[in-house]
Parts: sequence; C-alpha cells; structure tokens
Amino acid sequence: MMPMAAISVAVNSRKIRNLRTMKRRIFLFSVALLFFGASGLLLLEQRASRQAAESAGQAPISVKKAQARPQPRLSAELTRISDTGIHWEERIAAVRELPTHLGQASLDFLFAYLSAPFDEHEENRYLVCNEIMEILRKRSLAPELYTEKLNALIANPKADPVMRDYAAQHLAQWISGISPEATEPDPARIPAALATMLQAATNAEHGQLTLPGTIFQSLADAVINGSEEMKQHSAAIAEQALQVIQDSSFSTLNRSSALQAAARLR
Repeated sequence: MMPMAAISVAVNSRKIRNLRTMKRRIFLFSVALLFFGASGLLLLEQRASRQAAESAGQAPISVKKAQARPQPRLSAELTRISDTGIHWEERIAAVRELPTHLGQASLDFLFAYLSAPFDEHEENRYLVCNEIMEILRKRSLAPELYTEKLNALIANPKADPVMRDYAAQHLAQWISGISPEATEPDPARIPAALATMLQAATNAEHGQLTLPGTIFQSLADAVINGSEEMKQHSAAIAEQALQVIQDSSFSTLNRSSALQAAARLR
C-alpha cells in the first residue's frame, strides 16, 4: 500500500502537469488567434484597396505592373557618330553614311547632339557637328526643322560659341537659295530667321564673341550669291552692320567684319 506522502506527491505532480498542458494550449490558441486575425485584416485591406482601384478605373495595386516605355534603338550610324571612343574621321564617315530618309527619332537625336554641352577635351566634336549640319542641309534631310533648330542654337546663350558660329554659317546658306535643292522650302520662315540672326549680331552681350562678325559675313555671302528674294534684305543687313561698327562694346574683329560686310552690300 502506497504511503499517504507518496500519494500526495503523485497528485501534486499530476496537477502541475495538467496546469502546464493547459497553459501551453492557451498560449497556442492565442498565437493562432493573433495569426488568423492579422490574416483577416490583411485580406480586408487588400480587398478594400482592390475595390478602390477598380472604382477609379485602375488595375488593382496587387496586380498592376509598371510598363516601361520602349526606347528607340539608335542606328549603327548614330551610335558611331556620338562614340567618342573612335577616331573623329570614322565619326564623320558615319555622318556621310546617313540614309536619305531619317525618322523623327533620328532627327531629334542629331539636333540634340548639336546643342549638347561640350567637353573641353573633345575638340574634334566640332568637326563632327559641322559635318552633321552640312549633310542635313545639302541633302535636305530635315526641311521642316532645319531653320527652327539652327535658329534656336544661334539664339541660345548657353550653347557653345563655336557651334553658334557654325549654325549661323549653315543657316545663312540654307535661307539664301544659293542651292535650289538645299534651301528653305517655306519663304515665310526666312524673315524670322533673319531677325534672329541680326538680333544676335547686334547684341552687345555678344561683343567679345566671334558670332556678330560671322553672322554679318555669312549674310553678306547669302545676299550676294543668293536668290532675288534674299537680295531684298541687303539694305537692312548693311544698316545693322553700321550700328555695330560704331559700337565700341564690340571687339575690333567684329567691327572689322561688320565693316567688310557693309561695304560688300553697298
């Protein structure tokens, strides 16, 4: 027969085990309750988000995917033109190999390249850009854009000064009518182009640049060798040149170029 003390110990041990088991079950039940409660809240939030998106005519956030706009791929010629890692003669050759028809993306790239900031160590880029302007002009590859884009380059005070000079030379030839197959197709654009060029040529802020002299000499060539319509602007160009001659804020080189242009136009 088991002593009373042993029976008491056994009973107490059983109670302790039962108590521990009950606590463990309560703990597991609490964890399960928290988990399923959080899951329920998450499902409610997702459902509310989906309903709000659908009511706004959008795809649900959980399934809506960002679609990147496809970027146009550059042709081999355009890639070589802008590649500073190859020799400048190869880049000029790539300009000359441009197709006879250029899409809008290609034209946008070329005009943006002409206006892009210059690296001080990339002097050969001037040669490449000059070739771009010449090919676009001589082949009439951008007849609806050429005057507008070069006008903007001339008028842009942040543009490279040498590029502004090049633009003035090419634009003067483009509007002159010297070459019938490479000329501005819309005569209505010519007065605005002339106004922009003369405004840049007589701007005292450009007095120490070479732009004023370049513009007057280029316009003198355009008048003398260009169309009859261009010759009608001779007196106006000469008058503006005389103003620069008398303005000491312009460099000696600019005033000398203006004097030569005025003399040629008289």
